[in-house]
Amino acid sequence: GGGAGGAGDGYDAELYNRQLYVMGRDAQARMAASAVFISGLRGVGVEIAKNLALMGVKSITIHDNDPTEWADLSAQFYLNEADIGKPRAAACAARLAELNQYVPITVHTESAAKAVASGDFAVAIFTDTPLDEQLELNKACRANGTAFLSTTNRGAFGNIFADFGDAFVVTDQTGEAPQVCMVEAISKDDGTVTVRDEARHGFDEGTLVTFTEIVGMEELNDTAEPVKVVKSTGPYNFQIEGVEKTFNDYVSGGWVKEVKQPRTMKFKSLRDSLREPVFAFSDFGKMDNSTYLHAAFMAVDRFAVNKKRMPRAGNSTDAEELVGLAKAMAAELGLEIGDAEKFANLARAVSRCAVGQLGPVAAAIGGIAAQEALKACSGKFTPLEQWMYLDFAEILPDDADEADFAPAGNRYDGQVAVIGRKLQEATLSQRYFLVGAGAIGCEMLKNWAMMGLACGEGGRVVCTDMDNIEKSNLSRQFLFRPDDIGKAKSACAVAATKHMNPGFRGEAMELRVGADTEDTFNELFWDELTGVCTALDNVEARLYVDAHCVQSKKPLLESGTLGTKGNTQVVVPHKTENYGASQDPPEKGIPICTLKNFPNKIEHTLQWARDWFEGVFHNAPGSAADFLNKEGYLEALEKQLNTRVITLESIHDLLCASRPKDLADCVKWARLSFEKLFNHDIKQMLTTFPVDHVTSEGTPFWSGPKRAPTPATFNPEDPLHMTFIVSVANMRANVFGLPTSDDVGWVKSVLAGVAVPEFVAKGTKIATTEEEAKKLAEEAAGDEADARAERYIKDLEAARSDAPATLATIDFDKDIDTHMTVVTAVSNLRARNYRIEEADKHESRRIAGKIIPAIATTTAMVAGLVCIEFYKLLQDRPLEAFRNCYANLALPQFVFSEPMPCPTNELKLPDGPDGEARSWNWSLWDTIDIEGPKTLQEVIDHFETAYGLEANMVTYGPKMMYSAFMNPAKQAKRLAMSLPEVVQEVTHEPIAPGVTFVEVLVLCIDSDGEEADIPAVRYRLSAEERAAAGGAGGAAMD
Repeated sequence: GGGAGGAGDGYDAELYNRQLYVMGRDAQARMAASAVFISGLRGVGVEIAKNLALMGVKSITIHDNDPTEWADLSAQFYLNEADIGKPRAAACAARLAELNQYVPITVHTESAAKAVASGDFAVAIFTDTPLDEQLELNKACRANGTAFLSTTNRGAFGNIFADFGDAFVVTDQTGEAPQVCMVEAISKDDGTVTVRDEARHGFDEGTLVTFTEIVGMEELNDTAEPVKVVKSTGPYNFQIEGVEKTFNDYVSGGWVKEVKQPRTMKFKSLRDSLREPVFAFSDFGKMDNSTYLHAAFMAVDRFAVNKKRMPRAGNSTDAEELVGLAKAMAAELGLEIGDAEKFANLARAVSRCAVGQLGPVAAAIGGIAAQEALKACSGKFTPLEQWMYLDFAEILPDDADEADFAPAGNRYDGQVAVIGRKLQEATLSQRYFLVGAGAIGCEMLKNWAMMGLACGEGGRVVCTDMDNIEKSNLSRQFLFRPDDIGKAKSACAVAATKHMNPGFRGEAMELRVGADTEDTFNELFWDELTGVCTALDNVEARLYVDAHCVQSKKPLLESGTLGTKGNTQVVVPHKTENYGASQDPPEKGIPICTLKNFPNKIEHTLQWARDWFEGVFHNAPGSAADFLNKEGYLEALEKQLNTRVITLESIHDLLCASRPKDLADCVKWARLSFEKLFNHDIKQMLTTFPVDHVTSEGTPFWSGPKRAPTPATFNPEDPLHMTFIVSVANMRANVFGLPTSDDVGWVKSVLAGVAVPEFVAKGTKIATTEEEAKKLAEEAAGDEADARAERYIKDLEAARSDAPATLATIDFDKDIDTHMTVVTAVSNLRARNYRIEEADKHESRRIAGKIIPAIATTTAMVAGLVCIEFYKLLQDRPLEAFRNCYANLALPQFVFSEPMPCPTNELKLPDGPDGEARSWNWSLWDTIDIEGPKTLQEVIDHFETAYGLEANMVTYGPKMMYSAFMNPAKQAKRLAMSLPEVVQEVTHEPIAPGVTFVEVLVLCIDSDGEEADIPAVRYRLSAEERAAAGGAGGAAMD
């Protein structure tokens, strides 16, 4: 059955693991029950079909009887040379069907109207369909309740139109978790609520909220109906309705939580929307362009009807005729044209490229349109209202002859019709480094295959990724198939790309890019690149690559996704700032005392559970194995004052106190662990700080973020209690290599015989602040601790001869179900202690595993958008032509903005020959390059003659090479040596093979005696110096 995946919800939860964190179970189930119809299988059509198949709709019916043409191959990645002349839909159906075994692909060969009339489809999508047909199809869709989407791609431009009927219900407008804030005050006078300043409330007028755990004004707790926000009065204040003067005074505590509301949307028909278009704006530098493009797109359609052909690529006559038609269409539709010249120029641009199609533009449109289709299927996220125009005019060449756009009967004809033959030739010889072959990496490679990047003489793509393919990758890393699971991502991705375009010149590596691989990815490697693209999932690796791009002056295409959110950044040498110039603040950690004693969020209990798992199943067995097998282990442990006794206690527990002989002993240990963690430790907390405890200031101790806990009483009939016992006992058995069992009945029979000690209060101190936590850790290393340690060591030495042969150390892995069962159970039991809302295993996996939610649509869109910037790099466009993008497909919101320019520093230079003042405004992209061979004296002299600066000191890393105050004999000796010789003398190491330049720090003094601010200084080794250093070496691109 279509869409079924063997799971109770009608889909394969393992396959869709990452996207379930975006779509949610209900929306995924609705998608799995929705049939989709797609008419038009050129570039945009196949992109939409690919995205929807990956994301798991019920079925896809494709319709396109037109014969495949050469021009299709620049964007339709499931057609190839052998398909020329065959009907598009039939030719690509089998390849689409490989994407997802649960999504059947059917070819419809009759009319699109007949398919729509059947009423079998949740949504019908029409790509590059003539307007008259669209109008009739839209009318039919409205008549039978089918959601309607249309998209048209005209070269560097595209549009999307959505009509989901008169009463479309959106169940969740944003997909964000409901906002939850801690209450600090509530006024009876005007209903003003103040929340703690840890997070802005984000509530607008009309937002509905509920209150819980408020002390004092209990009337607001758990009301039958949500409370309405009247208005927001600041980031931490808002007013609510319904607060009465008769209410009790607010005392302390409490939480306020947003209640999400469905929204019913009314859409206009296509016919009405033509005349009264509502546009979703994306680029605030092009506010009027949507109106102008609306008229121009209608004009292209009218031109094609009148002439029985499209406007010719690069043809001026057709362009002028289209300008006239566009003006007529604007008048006919009643559109206001504010800037006639701009309108005419945009119409000419559309005409000149309308017949062409680009893979990256198709990817961007296809990603957005597919997400709109999923909204129609699922009711999740806010649909497009109702038109969106995409304008990438900056990629069009300025002055090209019509002949440059003429078709040549090859796979790049569609792209040549947009960018011309000269730029196509330049694309073929590019040499790019792709770091990462995951979701974005796969999309980049597909786009490059369509563009012909590195598909000609001199071209090369090096793609590196250390990871192997997992099942959850298949729902968005679309170059991989089930047979590839376990294989290297980079190798499979490059091989699949060569199937799409046999001309693709790619090389796969499985190396991490970092300091440990600089012998492979050395200076020579970076120097030979024409560009770099990151497809990474962490900031640290991005910063490393970015630093090398700055050093080697290479452009960087950077992008990332988080669920429906995506961003792209283009880094252009000497024009834009680098990636590392602007970063998000580091993620806040959880304070230790919150984690250990005062949790108030599920994130806190999950981190605590994960720490406990790693402590008892990884760290303790690892320490025990070290004790048994490593010489000098106990002596080394003596130096770890704060943790020594804790470590010895954990080893003692494993090898002496609680060493199991069978699974029954493991069950006993699990039961005693339950009592300690969720009963005794909680009772100890309440002994130290009773529920009515007040601070020295007289305020209740258990208030604000501190929740008073409740001890758990073990109940074998409670499923959560038994899940903890069974999963923890089995994990303990795994450590000792003992047999395991999931027989709950047997486990209960063992539990009946376990003697559980009564709670005895201790005079234990409990930290309430970070400072106290540190102090207690230091106090734990006192005399009493030493005595305990010696007792443990005595027992351990006696048990050494009878120790187990092996102890397994278990590394926590979010993707191993038994690990997550333990962590989820531990977390939820602690959450119950503290009245925190529990999380199921799926959500716990996301939080504990720090999983980045991901979906195919966002990935396709950002990869398309960042590749569009490549065409601008190719033409050395000015800064204002480039665009970074932030998008959120859920809203939908798109913000295109000009990249930030690189900041500059002014360096005053010696006056010119005629006495004119001179200066140099340099940026981080600039370097002072000195060509070898040169002595250190010649390098120092260079600063005087070229810049009028006195070089006072030269260092290489931390090593001093020269200073004005150096021992005269040493100074004279070094000044006479070549700079590479001095480097080798101070480091006592030869210069590594493959190094082409040496970067040194030169401290310079200007004519005023002030320290001068200068760029990095690079000494480029001559061929002789490189040979003396041990040759070029490294992973050269050839």
